Amino acid sequence: MLLRYGGFNYRTGGDLPTNAEEPLGTALNLDNITVVILRVSHYGADTSSSNHYLFTIQPDFGVISAGTGNGEYHHPRQSTLDHRHTEA
Repeated sequence: MLLRYGGFNYRTGGDLPTNAEEPLGTALNLDNITVVILRVSHYGADTSSSNHYLFTIQPDFGVISAGTGNGEYHHPRQSTLDHRHTEA
């Protein structure tokens, strides 16, 4: 989902994995749509929001929604937190 209000764009992909996010990121880039805030997919799991995806959409900010005490899944993953929006 892309929420647009004036010049503000908020992008969320719910639980999408990287292989689904990357084509969407390419489409946003081709349409010259900039992302101000990205809600990082799948609670910050290591299967989403790849460096390539972040480089493609260049968000200004990222938000991760993950509750405390989720010991089974350990979200957000440190590897996801370490992603940058610079091409790796």
